[in-house]
Amino acid sequence: MRGLLEQDESVSPRHDSVRTAARQRDFIRERLGVVYEMEKAREVAAAPIREAVQTKDNPADLINVALEKLVKARMELPCYSTLDEMVSAIRTEVNEDFVAAIVSRMDEVEQARLLGLLRVPAGGRSRFDELKRPAKAPTVSHLREHLAHLDRLEALGTTVTWLQGVPPGKVERSAGQTKVLDAAEMSKVGVVKRCALLASARDQLVTMLCKRMGSITKKTKEDLKKIRERHRASPSG
Repeated sequence: MRGLLEQDESVSPRHDSVRTAARQRDFIRERLGVVYEMEKAREVAAAPIREAVQTKDNPADLINVALEKLVKARMELPCYSTLDEMVSAIRTEVNEDFVAAIVSRMDEVEQARLLGLLRVPAGGRSRFDELKRPAKAPTVSHLREHLAHLDRLEALGTTVTWLQGVPPGKVERSAGQTKVLDAAEMSKVGVVKRCALLASARDQLVTMLCKRMGSITKKTKEDLKKIRERHRASPSG
């Protein structure tokens, strides 16, 4: 309004009455072509948030998705705290559904195996550290070691079945949470979520191996290309 009336920023909006302020806001909405319906705005925002949270997890990204939809629908924007609370509630609900789905595919024996990783023997360390062990340089010997490591963990169960339908980004985020927690801290997490986090960490070890194999394949192709180029450039080539 200051801009349209060519006023500087020192000019503050003041109203003689609440009725006057409400009428002026209606004039502004009409001028801008936006609709003020907070309940409808929440409905418009909730749908894209629920869709985006299937693959995204950053609250800022989810709020931006909602804002884009609201602007397109010519709705007056809710305050930031409203959108933040909506994102938090929907994000929690969807993530809990994924966690419940993962654990529902495990039997009691498989759950017990996973939870057993957190057991700390007297004078020793828990097997939980095995899930957090970083991959070494992608050499042949290290890859063999990593494969043997995966074989030892294979008895835990079939993560492919457990994580079916869960977006990779969600699995990666859950695995990331396990990296910053020790066995004692993990034991404080609810049993259902604890099993899901451990399953995600196990899956990330396989993903890590695939990435390592991919980097080796890429480097091999690059080396082969250089050899061919040198061969063509040589006089005998």
